[in-house]
Amino acid sequence: MRKALTLFALVAVVALVAVGCSSDSTSSPVDPDPGEDLTPPASPSSLWAQATGSRVALTWRQNSESDLGGYMIYRMVDSNVWEAASASVDSRFVDTIDEEGLHIARYRVSAVDRSGNESAYSVTVEVLIDNSVPDINDAKQELMGY
Repeated sequence: MRKALTLFALVAVVALVAVGCSSDSTSSPVDPDPGEDLTPPASPSSLWAQATGSRVALTWRQNSESDLGGYMIYRMVDSNVWEAASASVDSRFVDTIDEEGLHIARYRVSAVDRSGNESAYSVTVEVLIDNSVPDINDAKQELMGY
């Protein structure tokens, strides 16, 4: 995961440097360089999630753009606030929710090209994560037939 974040950060820095170091003194943010890539990749499709214990496995269909840099994974756990969970160069990701209790986790993914253009989000998927600590007394009674 650290490699993916490093690669994504490197792509973003290269894109910013390329945009900021233009030798054309007449260009401005309002009048972009005609050769500059402003087209974002397609939204990732077929997002799927499966929760097993505290782990959530995500997969989606690989984008086909030749300048694809990777993907951004966003999550929302028990709230109404989306956060960037990670970046990935692959079309799969595994997340871990370690907090005790019952949780609803929502995920969505975007694609990012090497120029830093980010796609619209994929559909949102939702999983239920049960990190509840079993009650020892309940388990004991069940074993003893009560």
